[in-house]
Amino acid sequence: MQSQPTSSNTLNQVATQFVNSENVSRTTMCSREIANVSGKRHYNAKRDIVSMLKDLKVDVLSFEDIYIDGRNREQMQYLLDREHTDCLLTG
Repeated sequence: MQSQPTSSNTLNQVATQFVNSENVSRTTMCSREIANVSGKRHYNAKRDIVSMLKDLKVDVLSFEDIYIDGRNREQMQYLLDREHTDCLLTG
């Protein structure tokens, strides 16, 4: 039986994602990466991001980004800075 990651473990994984990034000066993490690290579906990670940003009274649109999926379709994701990523994962 596999144990669920704790918020502490999740935060460590996120920190590792930022540190081991190909671009050393990277300052954002996309919602797809956040979903992967937290073990959630991308749809649910996006829902949680929108909820958090609304609670913080921050403009959600300023975090939106478009990527091309595996079927060559435009899809929406969010790009969060380190502060907002940590806030999302630590609650």
